[in-house]
Amino acid sequence: MCCIVQPNTFLNQLRDHDLVPEKLYKIRFKEKKKDGVYEVLDRLEKERSDKVKVFWRCVFHNHILQKYPVWTQKKPDG
Repeated sequence: MCCIVQPNTFLNQLRDHDLVPEKLYKIRFKEKKKDGVYEVLDRLEKERSDKVKVFWRCVFHNHILQKYPVWTQKKPDG
């Protein structure tokens, strides 16, 4: 996640797929975004581990990969 310089699009994607509660999104979006991304991911892992597959589908949407091309190297085949 250190490759995210401007995480706005990424955080929006997570919020749009109900992976980030609106309240947390608003708080983290206004504060240090990079630290906020780590907190969002940590909470997702601990509190919503059943949504990890949804998270990865969100990460590998075309518009996200275009915004963060370094992730294309991380995308699993198939």
